[in-house]
Amino acid sequence: MQMVKKWWFTALLTVLLTLVSISHGSFAGYPLAALLWADFFAWAVIGFSGLYACALTGGERKRVFAWLLRFAQLADRVPLRWYHRVFIAVVMWDTGWKLAAFAGIHAVFYRRMIRSELERAAA
Repeated sequence: MQMVKKWWFTALLTVLLTLVSISHGSFAGYPLAALLWADFFAWAVIGFSGLYACALTGGERKRVFAWLLRFAQLADRVPLRWYHRVFIAVVMWDTGWKLAAFAGIHAVFYRRMIRSELERAAA
């Protein structure tokens, strides 16, 4: 995941967003939409697995929450803050990728709601 922290990740993301915003029929929207959907699915899996873990008892519950916290930390390795993600979703919405933008916004909300709960449950 060190490659994501390099300068070219930000440059590539900026170029893709520029291409998407300039040309509505651009193929640059596909990788961005895939990233938004992957982010949404990762946080949805974390959220629903956390709901499943609430049905467990004792050490099993603590172990599942610890694994979910590790998975959440892995998902947090992408160096984008919530306002970056919202900006990307707004650009995607404006260019016609409404469902992908909707998934991206939901991923931001999943992340903000679930994060503190996971840390508290895994402690």
